[in-house]
Amino acid sequence: MKQIQNRPTFARKKLWLGLATCGLLALTSTTQANNLVLEEVVVTAQKRAENLQDVAAAIAAVSSEMLDDNGITEFTDTTKLVPGLVMRKSSATGTNISLRGINFDSHSGSSEAVDVYWNDAPYSSMAMFTSMFDVERLEVLRGPQGTLQGKTSPAGAIIMHTKRASVDALEGQVRSSVNDKGEFIGEFAINLPLTDSLAMRVAGIRNNHKGSDTTNLLTGEGDDGAIEGWRASLTYQPNDDLDVFLSSEYVENNAIESKPVIGDYNGYSEPGFADSDFGPISLGDKAGVVARRHDIDLETEISSLQLNWRGIEGHELTSVTSYNSTNLSERNDRDPSNIFVGGSERTDIENDAWSFSQEIRLASTSDHWWEYTVGAFYNKTGTHVVVTNDIAPSSFNLPFMYLDTDIEKETFGYFTHNRIDLSDASELQIGLRYNRQRRDTKAFMDIPAYNYKLDQGSEPNYVDDSFTGGIKYIRYLNEDVMAYASLDASHRPAARTVNPRIVYHAFALESAEEDTLAFEAGIKSTLMDGRMQLNGALYYQEMNEYQAFFKEIEIADNITAPTTSNNSDLVANADAISIGAELELAFLVNENWRLGALISYNDFKFADGAEGYCNQGAELNAITNWANTCDLSGSRVGDTPNWNATLTSDYTFAAEQVDYFVRALYSFTGAAYQPSLDNDINKAAAHGVVDLFAGVRSKDADWEVSFWAKNLFDKVAETQQRKTELNGYREVVTIDERAVGASVRYNFSL
Repeated sequence: MKQIQNRPTFARKKLWLGLATCGLLALTSTTQANNLVLEEVVVTAQKRAENLQDVAAAIAAVSSEMLDDNGITEFTDTTKLVPGLVMRKSSATGTNISLRGINFDSHSGSSEAVDVYWNDAPYSSMAMFTSMFDVERLEVLRGPQGTLQGKTSPAGAIIMHTKRASVDALEGQVRSSVNDKGEFIGEFAINLPLTDSLAMRVAGIRNNHKGSDTTNLLTGEGDDGAIEGWRASLTYQPNDDLDVFLSSEYVENNAIESKPVIGDYNGYSEPGFADSDFGPISLGDKAGVVARRHDIDLETEISSLQLNWRGIEGHELTSVTSYNSTNLSERNDRDPSNIFVGGSERTDIENDAWSFSQEIRLASTSDHWWEYTVGAFYNKTGTHVVVTNDIAPSSFNLPFMYLDTDIEKETFGYFTHNRIDLSDASELQIGLRYNRQRRDTKAFMDIPAYNYKLDQGSEPNYVDDSFTGGIKYIRYLNEDVMAYASLDASHRPAARTVNPRIVYHAFALESAEEDTLAFEAGIKSTLMDGRMQLNGALYYQEMNEYQAFFKEIEIADNITAPTTSNNSDLVANADAISIGAELELAFLVNENWRLGALISYNDFKFADGAEGYCNQGAELNAITNWANTCDLSGSRVGDTPNWNATLTSDYTFAAEQVDYFVRALYSFTGAAYQPSLDNDINKAAAHGVVDLFAGVRSKDADWEVSFWAKNLFDKVAETQQRKTELNGYREVVTIDERAVGASVRYNFSL
């Protein structure tokens, strides 16, 4: 057992041509070097330190060097380095993660489809999106997680490991980047050995950013924001049997931004308001017209304590304790196209959340035909959300409506994972987990001025029990090639969300339990004497009662004005199937040139007989037909693209005193569709983006200066669509426009 259906687009043809060209260049290279091999990557995704190529699972590892080399300073940009991972950020707090087409939106109220962990402790995706600094590596686990991770999830998990303090040397790093937008990022880290067994590491970041770089046409003001954070870590290693790692991080994010819109005025005016005519606005204009800009203050903090004790012969006992909190104050305007000229539709959110977790596990460490891990997990969370909403545009001077939601959850998990040698060339892995969640929900709508209070779906003492796990067969075809087949099960408890636009039909904010069963077959290979790695996976995943999030659905919710309608996001359950494939290639052409390719395809559709919300059907009426439903059989789920791919090339020119380098990264995103929108606006076109880096570094890599251009050809593209408002404009989410900048890094040691 080892330790440690669409027609091809022109863009897709270019992608395949690029792959073929890279392959020909690589295969025709005659430069050889002795002992030229790809660096071994060690991961702990299965709670053991293992070589990534020896882990029979679809796992991507992104090291700190890879992040630095590709100029990745934001969590969302890691999608360029992981096949099948899509992360979109519609605002400073609007987060959206999908793996293998299975999407999660932070506004859905569901448990995350892709769970995130900070040093093995559960964390919120909104907090993780805020900042990323002094990172050791990211591990992205694709596919259902039903055994070893703290929480079960249907699509995968992302684990961030920060750099630990070391007793070896006093050392550190300073880095800074600037670009032509006026954005600045400064980072530092210093490692301080205090004694032979105790060390401290301190790191920090300051990021002055321009958000989506949108200019508000009403005020002329652009997006603006600042992120500040620090982290302190301690390592204590008094003997060979005990390791203690303590980390604490605090990050603050302040931003003010406008929602970008596109379109042209169509002549509509709201009665009693002036014309909202802002002329034609295109994607390239990066313009917003909202009267009340989106204002965010976000504070996150997390601390974790990990103890590893090897005092029992042939075993390691591990304890991971963590506490984190998130405090969000958000001021918003629900009128992005400014129909109500001179007014706004206020939505203010105060969101305070906290979480405590404890995991204890015992793992065998001896080289034996049977290796096992057993453990228990506990997580308690509390979330209090108060939404303050205008009943009507602010100029009407009507009282506010409040939505007050308080949710407390306790999660228990007991798990075991076993690895059994069947022969010298085959292995069986079996995992089983019992999960239990208890949840108390209190949710009320309150209009104090009218002495009106309505229960919005309070549910005391909800209890959910489930068994999850998986079985996997592994076959070592030779020393360099491994094949595997697995069957994995996962589960998500029932959930509910908060939506100020839905008052009288609160059941549309609730979703029932979801179960997942997935089959995966894969291969991992190390070829050409270690110079090439080629990995691939095929998967088929059935989701029973998938917790779907239906965006931009027209509803009639007001029973006092039954025919009045608006657009809202709804949740409901519907069966779905995800099918796809992934391919990863890394190749050392010679000692100076490295190539890489990542390709993923996913087809995530509703199963036969599935029904859900849609925008086709009978006339709406809040009493008789408040929202339409349709047969969704065979239609796509969500707005995640089918195709994603990345090509990378890294070449170093060795000079006598220094090394020069040129690095290029091409990322391709396929077309995406939003089924609930009209045909003329429901497609986000496929697009490809090129990032280019060039620079110089010292022979010992202690310092580096680089110049770069991200989105070199200034590609303009949507990533998410919104419904057209009555005046002809609609909100959009776009890729970042071209940014040209420079970065400096200096490592020091004493």
